[in-house]
Amino acid sequence: MNFYRIAHTLFFIFILFFMPLTMLVKGTALYAENYFPACEGGVYDGNISWDDMWYLQSIGYDPVIYEKVKEAGNSGALYDDNYNSNDYLSVTVALIDTGVDYHHRDLALHILTDEGYDYGDNDNDPYDENGHGTMMAGIITAVSPNIKIIPFKINRGGEATFDSTALSEAVIHAVNTNAQIINLSLVVEEDQDIVRDALIYARKMGKVVIAASGNGGREVAFPASLSWVIGVGAVDKYDGLLSLSNRGDAQYMVAPGRDILSTVSDEGYGFVSGTSPAAAIVSGVAAVFMEYFHNDPFQAVTFMLNNAKDIGDNGFDPSFGFGKVYVQEKGINPLIPQFTISTEDNRLIYDKGDFINIKCSSLSAKEKDLTFYVRLNLPLNSEGIRQDLYLRIMPFLSWDGVEIYNRAFLKDELKEFPLIGPPHSSALLTAPPIGAEVVEGPYLLEIGTYYNDVLNLNSKVIWLK
Repeated sequence: MNFYRIAHTLFFIFILFFMPLTMLVKGTALYAENYFPACEGGVYDGNISWDDMWYLQSIGYDPVIYEKVKEAGNSGALYDDNYNSNDYLSVTVALIDTGVDYHHRDLALHILTDEGYDYGDNDNDPYDENGHGTMMAGIITAVSPNIKIIPFKINRGGEATFDSTALSEAVIHAVNTNAQIINLSLVVEEDQDIVRDALIYARKMGKVVIAASGNGGREVAFPASLSWVIGVGAVDKYDGLLSLSNRGDAQYMVAPGRDILSTVSDEGYGFVSGTSPAAAIVSGVAAVFMEYFHNDPFQAVTFMLNNAKDIGDNGFDPSFGFGKVYVQEKGINPLIPQFTISTEDNRLIYDKGDFINIKCSSLSAKEKDLTFYVRLNLPLNSEGIRQDLYLRIMPFLSWDGVEIYNRAFLKDELKEFPLIGPPHSSALLTAPPIGAEVVEGPYLLEIGTYYNDVLNLNSKVIWLK
Protein backbone atom coordinates (compact mmCIF):
# COMPACT_ATOMS: atom_id res chain seq x y z
CA MET A 1 0.00 0.00 0.00
CA ASN A 2 1.51 3.35 -1.04
CA PHE A 3 1.56 6.61 0.92
CA TYR A 4 -1.57 8.02 -0.73
CA ARG A 5 -3.66 4.94 -0.05
CA ILE A 6 -2.55 4.97 3.60
CA ALA A 7 -3.51 8.64 3.89
CA HIS A 8 -6.92 7.97 2.32
CA THR A 9 -7.55 5.00 4.61
CA LEU A 10 -6.78 7.08 7.71
CA PHE A 11 -8.99 9.90 6.44
CA PHE A 12 -11.98 7.64 5.96
CA ILE A 13 -11.46 5.95 9.33
CA PHE A 14 -11.80 9.46 10.74
CA ILE A 15 -14.97 10.00 8.70
CA LEU A 16 -16.49 6.75 9.94
CA PHE A 17 -15.99 7.75 13.57
CA PHE A 18 -16.96 11.40 13.38
CA MET A 19 -19.39 11.91 10.47
CA PRO A 20 -23.12 11.45 11.12
CA LEU A 21 -24.54 8.16 9.76
CA THR A 22 -27.10 10.05 7.67
CA MET A 23 -24.24 11.63 5.75
CA LEU A 24 -22.75 8.25 4.87
CA VAL A 25 -26.09 7.02 3.59
CA LYS A 26 -26.70 10.20 1.60
CA GLY A 27 -23.34 9.89 -0.17
CA THR A 28 -24.60 6.81 -2.05
CA ALA A 29 -27.97 8.32 -2.88
CA LEU A 30 -26.30 11.35 -4.42
CA TYR A 31 -24.41 9.35 -7.00
CA ALA A 32 -26.82 10.14 -9.84
CA GLU A 33 -27.04 13.83 -8.96
CA ASN A 34 -23.32 14.63 -9.20
CA TYR A 35 -22.43 15.58 -12.75
CA PHE A 36 -19.96 17.22 -15.13
CA PRO A 37 -21.60 20.46 -16.41
CA ALA A 38 -20.84 20.38 -20.14
CA CYS A 39 -22.75 19.81 -23.37
CA GLU A 40 -20.87 18.43 -26.36
CA GLY A 41 -21.47 20.22 -29.64
CA GLY A 42 -20.22 17.82 -32.30
CA VAL A 43 -16.96 16.62 -33.77
CA TYR A 44 -14.67 19.00 -35.64
CA ASP A 45 -12.85 17.51 -38.62
CA GLY A 46 -11.41 20.61 -40.35
CA ASN A 47 -8.08 22.38 -40.08
CA ILE A 48 -7.96 24.32 -36.83
CA SER A 49 -7.68 28.09 -37.37
CA TRP A 50 -7.33 31.02 -35.04
CA ASP A 51 -11.02 31.87 -35.54
CA ASP A 52 -11.93 28.43 -34.26
CA MET A 53 -10.06 29.23 -31.05
CA TRP A 54 -12.12 32.39 -30.49
CA TYR A 55 -12.06 31.93 -26.73
CA LEU A 56 -8.32 32.63 -26.66
CA GLN A 57 -8.95 35.98 -28.35
CA SER A 58 -11.82 36.68 -25.97
CA ILE A 59 -9.58 36.41 -22.91
CA GLY A 60 -6.92 38.68 -24.41
CA TYR A 61 -4.40 36.52 -26.25
CA ASP A 62 -2.55 38.04 -29.21
CA PRO A 63 -3.37 36.07 -32.38
CA VAL A 64 0.09 36.76 -33.83
CA ILE A 65 1.53 34.25 -31.38
CA TYR A 66 -0.91 31.49 -32.25
CA GLU A 67 0.90 29.96 -35.24
CA LYS A 68 4.27 30.16 -33.49
CA VAL A 69 3.01 28.29 -30.44
CA LYS A 70 1.04 25.83 -32.56
CA GLU A 71 4.17 25.00 -34.56
CA ALA A 72 6.00 24.43 -31.28
CA GLY A 73 3.59 21.58 -30.53
CA ASN A 74 1.16 23.35 -28.18
CA SER A 75 -2.58 23.62 -28.76
CA GLY A 76 -2.88 27.27 -27.69
CA ALA A 77 -1.22 30.68 -27.64
CA LEU A 78 0.79 32.72 -25.19
CA TYR A 79 1.06 36.49 -25.42
CA ASP A 80 4.79 36.63 -24.68
CA ASP A 81 6.76 36.94 -27.96
CA ASN A 82 9.92 35.78 -26.21
CA TYR A 83 8.25 32.84 -24.50
CA ASN A 84 10.61 30.08 -23.48
CA SER A 85 9.31 27.33 -21.22
CA ASN A 86 12.68 27.16 -19.48
CA ASP A 87 12.27 30.75 -18.24
CA TYR A 88 9.17 30.11 -16.15
CA LEU A 89 8.04 28.05 -13.20
CA SER A 90 6.30 24.90 -14.35
CA VAL A 91 2.75 24.89 -13.02
CA THR A 92 0.77 21.71 -12.49
CA VAL A 93 -3.01 21.30 -12.45
CA ALA A 94 -4.76 18.36 -10.81
CA LEU A 95 -7.69 17.63 -13.15
CA ILE A 96 -10.36 15.75 -11.20
CA ASP A 97 -12.74 14.58 -13.88
CA THR A 98 -13.44 11.57 -16.12
CA GLY A 99 -9.75 10.93 -16.74
CA VAL A 100 -7.76 11.94 -19.84
CA ASP A 101 -6.89 10.36 -23.18
CA TYR A 102 -3.18 10.65 -22.51
CA HIS A 103 -2.35 9.24 -25.97
CA HIS A 104 -3.74 12.30 -27.79
CA ARG A 105 -0.95 14.05 -29.70
CA ASP A 106 -1.80 17.46 -28.20
CA LEU A 107 -1.90 16.13 -24.64
CA ALA A 108 0.73 13.39 -24.35
CA LEU A 109 3.57 15.71 -23.32
CA HIS A 110 1.41 17.45 -20.70
CA ILE A 111 -0.11 14.51 -18.83
CA LEU A 112 1.59 13.03 -15.75
CA THR A 113 -0.24 9.73 -15.94
CA ASP A 114 1.84 7.92 -13.32
CA GLU A 115 0.90 10.49 -10.68
CA GLY A 116 -2.85 10.15 -11.26
CA TYR A 117 -5.36 7.50 -10.26
CA ASP A 118 -8.77 6.11 -11.20
CA TYR A 119 -11.00 6.37 -8.12
CA GLY A 120 -14.11 5.42 -10.06
CA ASP A 121 -12.79 1.97 -10.91
CA ASN A 122 -10.07 1.78 -8.24
CA ASP A 123 -7.11 1.18 -10.48
CA ASN A 124 -3.93 2.96 -11.61
CA ASP A 125 -5.13 3.82 -15.11
CA PRO A 126 -7.00 7.19 -15.30
CA TYR A 127 -7.84 6.76 -19.00
CA ASP A 128 -10.89 8.68 -20.16
CA GLU A 129 -13.79 6.49 -21.34
CA ASN A 130 -16.27 9.38 -21.30
CA GLY A 131 -14.56 12.28 -23.11
CA HIS A 132 -15.29 15.15 -20.70
CA GLY A 133 -11.90 15.14 -18.99
CA THR A 134 -10.03 14.99 -22.29
CA MET A 135 -11.84 18.12 -23.45
CA MET A 136 -11.03 19.93 -20.20
CA ALA A 137 -7.36 18.94 -20.51
CA GLY A 138 -7.23 20.28 -24.06
CA ILE A 139 -8.66 23.62 -22.98
CA ILE A 140 -6.26 24.00 -20.05
CA THR A 141 -3.24 23.24 -22.23
CA ALA A 142 -4.49 25.59 -24.95
CA VAL A 143 -4.62 28.47 -22.49
CA SER A 144 -1.36 27.55 -20.73
CA PRO A 145 0.97 25.66 -23.12
CA ASN A 146 3.68 25.21 -20.48
CA ILE A 147 1.44 23.34 -18.08
CA LYS A 148 1.46 19.81 -16.67
CA ILE A 149 -1.72 17.93 -15.74
CA ILE A 150 -2.22 15.14 -13.20
CA PRO A 151 -5.38 13.23 -14.22
CA PHE A 152 -7.79 11.82 -11.67
CA LYS A 153 -10.77 9.77 -12.81
CA ILE A 154 -13.75 9.66 -10.44
CA ASN A 155 -16.51 8.13 -12.59
CA ARG A 156 -17.08 4.43 -13.17
CA GLY A 157 -16.21 3.37 -16.69
CA GLY A 158 -17.62 5.93 -19.10
CA GLU A 159 -20.50 7.13 -16.90
CA ALA A 160 -21.35 10.84 -16.71
CA THR A 161 -21.92 10.85 -12.94
CA PHE A 162 -19.68 10.13 -9.97
CA ASP A 163 -19.75 9.32 -6.28
CA SER A 164 -18.89 11.91 -3.62
CA THR A 165 -16.52 9.48 -1.93
CA ALA A 166 -14.48 9.11 -5.13
CA LEU A 167 -14.34 12.90 -5.47
CA SER A 168 -13.14 13.44 -1.90
CA GLU A 169 -10.50 10.71 -2.27
CA ALA A 170 -9.22 12.33 -5.45
CA VAL A 171 -9.05 15.77 -3.79
CA ILE A 172 -6.99 14.40 -0.90
CA HIS A 173 -4.66 12.63 -3.32
CA ALA A 174 -4.30 15.79 -5.42
CA VAL A 175 -3.41 17.83 -2.34
CA ASN A 176 -0.52 15.45 -1.66
CA THR A 177 1.01 16.04 -5.10
CA ASN A 178 2.96 19.01 -6.47
CA ALA A 179 -0.14 20.44 -8.18
CA GLN A 180 -0.79 24.09 -7.31
CA ILE A 181 -4.29 24.16 -8.86
CA ILE A 182 -7.20 21.73 -8.53
CA ASN A 183 -9.70 21.98 -11.40
CA LEU A 184 -13.24 20.80 -10.64
CA SER A 185 -15.34 21.07 -13.82
CA LEU A 186 -18.10 19.27 -11.95
CA VAL A 187 -21.06 19.78 -9.64
CA VAL A 188 -22.17 18.10 -6.42
CA GLU A 189 -25.86 18.84 -6.18
CA GLU A 190 -25.89 19.01 -2.38
CA ASP A 191 -23.29 20.25 0.08
CA GLN A 192 -21.51 17.10 1.20
CA ASP A 193 -19.43 17.16 4.40
CA ILE A 194 -17.08 14.52 3.04
CA VAL A 195 -16.28 16.74 0.03
CA ARG A 196 -16.19 19.95 2.06
CA ASP A 197 -13.70 18.43 4.52
CA ALA A 198 -11.43 17.37 1.67
CA LEU A 199 -11.56 20.88 0.19
CA ILE A 200 -10.83 22.43 3.60
CA TYR A 201 -7.73 20.24 3.67
CA ALA A 202 -6.84 21.49 0.16
CA ARG A 203 -7.08 25.11 1.26
CA LYS A 204 -5.05 24.53 4.42
CA MET A 205 -2.30 23.06 2.27
CA GLY A 206 -2.28 26.13 0.01
CA LYS A 207 -4.00 24.68 -3.05
CA VAL A 208 -6.11 26.88 -5.35
CA VAL A 209 -9.45 25.27 -6.20
CA ILE A 210 -11.34 26.39 -9.31
CA ALA A 211 -14.82 24.98 -9.92
CA ALA A 212 -17.66 25.24 -12.42
CA SER A 213 -20.71 27.06 -11.07
CA GLY A 214 -23.03 24.55 -12.78
CA ASN A 215 -25.51 24.42 -15.65
CA GLY A 216 -29.11 25.09 -14.74
CA GLY A 217 -29.60 28.86 -14.55
CA ARG A 218 -29.85 28.64 -10.76
CA GLU A 219 -27.71 29.64 -7.78
CA VAL A 220 -24.06 28.62 -7.87
CA ALA A 221 -23.77 24.93 -7.05
CA PHE A 222 -21.51 23.16 -4.58
CA PRO A 223 -18.50 23.10 -4.35
CA ALA A 224 -18.11 26.34 -6.35
CA SER A 225 -20.30 27.98 -3.68
CA LEU A 226 -17.57 27.67 -1.02
CA SER A 227 -16.00 31.03 -0.19
CA TRP A 228 -12.39 29.98 -0.84
CA VAL A 229 -13.23 28.24 -4.14
CA ILE A 230 -13.15 30.27 -7.37
CA GLY A 231 -16.63 29.68 -8.82
CA VAL A 232 -16.79 30.22 -12.60
CA GLY A 233 -19.77 30.97 -14.84
CA ALA A 234 -19.94 30.91 -18.63
CA VAL A 235 -20.38 33.62 -21.29
CA ASP A 236 -20.63 33.58 -25.08
CA LYS A 237 -18.37 35.35 -27.58
CA TYR A 238 -20.41 38.55 -27.09
CA ASP A 239 -19.85 38.45 -23.31
CA GLY A 240 -23.45 37.56 -22.60
CA LEU A 241 -24.07 35.19 -19.70
CA LEU A 242 -25.25 31.81 -20.99
CA SER A 243 -28.83 31.09 -20.00
CA LEU A 244 -27.74 27.68 -18.70
CA SER A 245 -24.98 29.16 -16.52
CA ASN A 246 -25.63 29.30 -12.82
CA ARG A 247 -25.17 32.67 -11.16
CA GLY A 248 -25.18 34.30 -7.75
CA ASP A 249 -23.00 35.80 -5.05
CA ALA A 250 -20.56 32.87 -5.17
CA GLN A 251 -19.76 33.42 -8.85
CA TYR A 252 -16.36 35.08 -8.71
CA MET A 253 -15.53 35.08 -12.44
CA VAL A 254 -16.83 34.18 -15.86
CA ALA A 255 -15.06 32.80 -18.91
CA PRO A 256 -16.05 31.76 -22.44
CA GLY A 257 -18.25 28.68 -22.36
CA ARG A 258 -20.06 28.26 -25.67
CA ASP A 259 -18.71 26.20 -28.59
CA ILE A 260 -15.23 25.82 -27.13
CA LEU A 261 -13.01 23.78 -29.44
CA SER A 262 -10.88 21.20 -27.69
CA THR A 263 -9.36 17.74 -27.85
CA VAL A 264 -11.52 14.60 -27.91
CA SER A 265 -10.52 10.97 -27.63
CA ASP A 266 -8.86 9.09 -30.49
CA GLU A 267 -6.85 12.05 -31.80
CA GLY A 268 -9.95 14.11 -32.55
CA TYR A 269 -11.34 17.57 -31.85
CA GLY A 270 -14.81 18.76 -30.93
CA PHE A 271 -16.88 21.53 -29.41
CA VAL A 272 -18.11 21.75 -25.85
CA SER A 273 -20.30 24.26 -23.99
CA GLY A 274 -21.12 25.00 -20.37
CA THR A 275 -19.46 26.09 -17.16
CA SER A 276 -17.09 23.10 -17.30
CA PRO A 277 -14.96 24.57 -20.12
CA ALA A 278 -15.24 28.01 -18.51
CA ALA A 279 -13.64 26.67 -15.32
CA ALA A 280 -10.91 24.97 -17.36
CA ILE A 281 -10.10 28.29 -19.05
CA VAL A 282 -9.78 30.02 -15.68
CA SER A 283 -7.48 27.25 -14.44
CA GLY A 284 -5.30 27.82 -17.49
CA VAL A 285 -5.12 31.57 -16.92
CA ALA A 286 -4.39 31.06 -13.22
CA ALA A 287 -1.47 28.84 -14.23
CA VAL A 288 -0.11 31.57 -16.52
CA PHE A 289 -0.15 34.08 -13.67
CA MET A 290 1.37 31.58 -11.27
CA GLU A 291 4.46 31.44 -13.47
CA TYR A 292 5.16 34.96 -12.22
CA PHE A 293 4.16 34.38 -8.57
CA HIS A 294 6.37 31.42 -7.76
CA ASN A 295 5.89 31.35 -4.00
CA ASP A 296 2.24 32.23 -3.45
CA PRO A 297 -0.55 30.75 -5.59
CA PHE A 298 -3.16 32.96 -3.90
CA GLN A 299 -1.15 36.04 -4.83
CA ALA A 300 -1.54 34.92 -8.43
CA VAL A 301 -5.26 34.24 -8.03
CA THR A 302 -5.87 37.64 -6.43
CA PHE A 303 -3.91 39.26 -9.26
CA MET A 304 -6.13 37.36 -11.71
CA LEU A 305 -9.27 38.67 -10.00
CA ASN A 306 -7.87 42.19 -10.11
CA ASN A 307 -7.16 41.82 -13.80
CA ALA A 308 -10.67 40.59 -14.68
CA LYS A 309 -12.48 42.57 -17.33
CA ASP A 310 -15.62 44.16 -15.88
CA ILE A 311 -18.41 43.28 -18.33
CA GLY A 312 -21.51 43.59 -16.13
CA ASP A 313 -22.65 46.20 -13.65
CA ASN A 314 -19.88 48.33 -12.19
CA GLY A 315 -17.83 46.35 -9.72
CA PHE A 316 -18.88 42.94 -8.47
CA ASP A 317 -22.24 41.60 -9.62
CA PRO A 318 -23.87 38.17 -9.20
CA SER A 319 -23.93 37.39 -12.92
CA PHE A 320 -20.32 38.09 -13.85
CA GLY A 321 -18.61 38.26 -10.43
CA PHE A 322 -15.45 40.35 -10.57
CA GLY A 323 -15.53 40.08 -14.36
CA LYS A 324 -14.32 37.96 -17.28
CA VAL A 325 -10.94 36.33 -16.88
CA TYR A 326 -8.30 38.20 -18.86
CA VAL A 327 -4.62 37.61 -19.53
CA GLN A 328 -3.48 41.07 -20.63
CA GLU A 329 -3.70 44.48 -19.01
CA LYS A 330 -7.12 46.06 -19.15
CA GLY A 331 -7.43 49.26 -21.13
CA ILE A 332 -8.51 52.55 -19.55
CA ASN A 333 -10.53 55.51 -20.73
CA PRO A 334 -8.13 58.50 -20.76
CA LEU A 335 -11.03 60.96 -20.58
CA ILE A 336 -12.10 59.79 -17.12
CA PRO A 337 -10.03 60.49 -13.98
CA GLN A 338 -8.29 57.20 -13.23
CA PHE A 339 -7.02 56.27 -9.78
CA THR A 340 -4.54 53.64 -8.74
CA ILE A 341 -5.36 51.99 -5.44
CA SER A 342 -2.26 50.90 -3.57
CA THR A 343 -2.30 48.92 -0.35
CA GLU A 344 0.59 49.02 2.09
CA ASP A 345 3.65 47.35 0.53
CA ASN A 346 1.34 46.46 -2.39
CA ARG A 347 -0.12 43.65 -0.33
CA LEU A 348 -2.84 41.47 -1.83
CA ILE A 349 -3.10 38.87 0.96
CA TYR A 350 -4.36 39.87 4.44
CA ASP A 351 -5.03 38.11 7.72
CA LYS A 352 -7.85 38.74 10.16
CA GLY A 353 -6.95 41.52 12.58
CA ASP A 354 -4.88 43.42 9.99
CA PHE A 355 -5.51 47.04 9.12
CA ILE A 356 -5.98 47.88 5.46
CA ASN A 357 -4.08 51.00 4.50
CA ILE A 358 -5.07 52.42 1.12
CA LYS A 359 -3.54 55.23 -0.86
CA CYS A 360 -4.81 56.74 -4.07
CA SER A 361 -2.79 58.24 -6.85
CA SER A 362 -3.75 59.72 -10.20
CA LEU A 363 -2.17 61.45 -13.13
CA SER A 364 -5.47 62.49 -14.65
CA ALA A 365 -7.38 64.18 -11.81
CA LYS A 366 -5.62 67.54 -11.76
CA GLU A 367 -7.94 70.56 -11.78
CA LYS A 368 -11.01 68.37 -11.40
CA ASP A 369 -13.55 68.49 -8.59
CA LEU A 370 -14.49 64.95 -7.59
CA THR A 371 -16.76 63.28 -5.05
CA PHE A 372 -15.40 60.11 -3.41
CA TYR A 373 -16.88 57.13 -1.67
CA VAL A 374 -15.36 53.84 -0.58
CA ARG A 375 -16.94 50.43 -0.18
CA LEU A 376 -15.84 46.92 0.70
CA ASN A 377 -17.41 43.89 -0.95
CA LEU A 378 -17.86 41.02 1.50
CA PRO A 379 -17.05 37.44 0.54
CA LEU A 380 -19.48 34.62 1.27
CA ASN A 381 -20.34 33.51 4.74
CA SER A 382 -20.11 29.86 5.78
CA GLU A 383 -23.47 29.16 4.13
CA GLY A 384 -22.55 30.66 0.78
CA ILE A 385 -24.55 33.87 1.16
CA ARG A 386 -23.41 37.49 0.94
CA GLN A 387 -25.25 38.91 3.92
CA ASP A 388 -24.24 42.48 3.16
CA LEU A 389 -23.06 42.91 -0.41
CA TYR A 390 -21.46 46.28 0.19
CA LEU A 391 -20.23 46.88 3.71
CA ARG A 392 -19.01 50.44 4.16
CA ILE A 393 -16.08 50.40 6.50
CA MET A 394 -16.59 54.01 7.57
CA PRO A 395 -19.76 55.55 9.10
CA PHE A 396 -21.10 56.98 5.86
CA LEU A 397 -24.22 59.10 5.89
CA SER A 398 -25.90 57.61 2.83
CA TRP A 399 -26.06 54.19 1.17
CA ASP A 400 -24.37 55.14 -2.08
CA GLY A 401 -21.89 57.48 -0.46
CA VAL A 402 -22.42 60.40 -2.83
CA GLU A 403 -22.05 62.95 -0.01
CA ILE A 404 -18.96 61.36 1.55
CA TYR A 405 -16.09 63.53 0.58
CA ASN A 406 -15.57 66.31 -1.96
CA ARG A 407 -12.10 67.03 -3.20
CA ALA A 408 -10.76 69.53 -5.71
CA PHE A 409 -7.48 68.46 -7.30
CA LEU A 410 -5.30 71.48 -7.92
CA LYS A 411 -2.65 71.70 -10.59
CA ASP A 412 0.37 71.58 -8.29
CA GLU A 413 -1.03 69.22 -5.68
CA LEU A 414 0.65 65.94 -4.72
CA LYS A 415 -0.61 63.11 -6.85
CA GLU A 416 -0.75 60.58 -4.02
CA PHE A 417 -2.65 60.80 -0.76
CA PRO A 418 -3.67 58.35 2.01
CA LEU A 419 -7.37 57.55 1.78
CA ILE A 420 -8.04 54.78 4.33
CA GLY A 421 -5.98 53.89 7.38
CA PRO A 422 -6.18 53.03 11.08
CA PRO A 423 -7.36 55.59 13.64
CA HIS A 424 -5.00 58.52 14.31
CA SER A 425 -3.20 58.00 11.00
CA SER A 426 -2.89 60.65 8.31
CA ALA A 427 -5.57 58.96 6.22
CA LEU A 428 -8.65 60.93 5.23
CA LEU A 429 -10.94 58.12 6.34
CA THR A 430 -10.41 55.60 9.15
CA ALA A 431 -11.37 51.94 9.33
CA PRO A 432 -11.35 49.23 11.99
CA PRO A 433 -9.15 46.14 11.66
CA ILE A 434 -10.47 43.16 9.74
CA GLY A 435 -12.87 41.33 12.04
CA ALA A 436 -12.58 37.74 13.16
CA GLU A 437 -16.13 37.00 12.01
CA VAL A 438 -15.42 37.26 8.29
CA VAL A 439 -14.81 34.14 6.21
CA GLU A 440 -11.93 33.56 3.86
CA GLY A 441 -12.26 34.78 0.32
CA PRO A 442 -11.74 37.67 -2.10
CA TYR A 443 -12.86 41.17 -1.12
CA LEU A 444 -13.33 44.06 -3.52
CA LEU A 445 -12.12 47.50 -2.40
CA GLU A 446 -13.68 50.21 -4.52
CA ILE A 447 -12.97 53.92 -4.83
CA GLY A 448 -15.96 55.55 -6.45
CA THR A 449 -15.74 59.02 -7.95
CA TYR A 450 -18.46 61.17 -9.40
CA TYR A 451 -17.23 63.35 -12.25
CA ASN A 452 -19.60 65.20 -14.59
CA ASP A 453 -22.49 63.31 -12.95
CA VAL A 454 -21.00 59.97 -14.01
CA LEU A 455 -19.96 57.28 -11.53
CA ASN A 456 -16.50 55.82 -12.13
CA LEU A 457 -15.18 52.90 -10.12
CA ASN A 458 -11.55 52.11 -9.41
CA SER A 459 -11.08 48.80 -7.65
CA LYS A 460 -8.61 46.42 -6.10
CA VAL A 461 -9.26 42.83 -5.06
CA ILE A 462 -7.56 41.50 -1.95
CA TRP A 463 -7.68 38.03 -0.40
CA LEU A 464 -8.47 37.63 3.29
CA LYS A 465 -7.25 34.44 4.94
